[in-house]
Amino acid sequence: MNEIYEYRVVVCVGSNSSDRERRVDEAEDFLQELFGSDCVFSPMLDSNDTSGRTERRYTNSLCLGNYDGDYEELNSVLKRYEGAHRERHADGEVEIDLDIVLFDGQIKRPGTYISPYFQYLYASLK
Repeated sequence: MNEIYEYRVVVCVGSNSSDRERRVDEAEDFLQELFGSDCVFSPMLDSNDTSGRTERRYTNSLCLGNYDGDYEELNSVLKRYEGAHRERHADGEVEIDLDIVLFDGQIKRPGTYISPYFQYLYASLK
């Protein structure tokens, strides 16, 4: 008998394009379809580029949901969405970025997890 597991995940959504709020909204719609009606979104937050590579402002949000596949499968789904919705820009523009930060209680992106913007948004999900 095969058991179906659902894993609790937190996905960080981000964009630094000139239409970044629209890009984040569209990605949230995609994640709503992927995770279903039980997923929860944080508010959007505008912040500076924490890497210091650009002077562009970012808009970020978090999505908390349940996924019934493994980490690699989910990551592949998210990267396909990114690839279909962004192009490479020499000036550091990122149209959309979807990163799994937490998967089944495991921190997958420690640098993002400890960042102030993530902690602020994550607290709003609890």
